[in-house]
Amino acid sequence: MKISMSSQVLEELKASLSKSGKTAARFVVNGFGCRGPLFDIELSDQKDDDVTADVQGIKFIVENDLAVAGTSAAAKFNINNTKTL
Repeated sequence: MKISMSSQVLEELKASLSKSGKTAARFVVNGFGCRGPLFDIELSDQKDDDVTADVQGIKFIVENDLAVAGTSAAAKFNINNTKTL
């Protein structure tokens, strides 16, 4: 999965995590559209079987079952920071 977020969004997400006391941003499936799944981000804590990626001091997580859909069990996801809003 490749995801792009602006620097401003990453900073706001860091602040929200700090304020909430949660340790990570979790990608969850929120539904399905004609082009595939729709994702949301929830403030969460890491579980033992989660796949994680650390990006600019933010831990992003996804459940292992979701990460392995169409990939290997050792799948990771990539989040690319972008300067464009």
